[in-house]
Amino acid sequence: MAKVIYGKGIARLRKEMESIKNARLEVGFFDTAVYPSGVPVAYVASIHEFGWGPIPARPFMRPAMNAQRATWQRNFLSGFKSVANGQVTTKQVLDQMGMKISAQIKESISSVSSPALQESTVDARLRKLTAGVAATAKGSIAKPLVATGQMLNSVDYKVTA
Repeated sequence: MAKVIYGKGIARLRKEMESIKNARLEVGFFDTAVYPSGVPVAYVASIHEFGWGPIPARPFMRPAMNAQRATWQRNFLSGFKSVANGQVTTKQVLDQMGMKISAQIKESISSVSSPALQESTVDARLRKLTAGVAATAKGSIAKPLVATGQMLNSVDYKVTA
């Protein structure tokens, strides 16, 4: 029976393949993201994603996933080929993908324009602003999901590798 001797390249490859198997990338809204009132951003985001009561659905996560799924799969495959070739680490690939995916979700949030906000919602937003701010912010006041920027800026990612 022949003895198999593994070189440094094989050992590194085995280590990286093990790290891929145990790796995890999460993108979305995490527990640390809360509005000043203490309401979790993830809660508000889910209401807007699916709608609830009088609040209509204004999906942004599912459209981003549907539009980018094939690209994300290709990028992951390419990234993990680079891991296998020793060019990058699993964590580097996941960090790069986390940045790309969170940016695409932010873009999706920014692109939501319908259904339009009810006039009463726009009026309530305007009342919260001071007169000087109202003139410069009026465009974003009537745009769904981006009035304060809190949801947009709370999209983040975590890597476990």
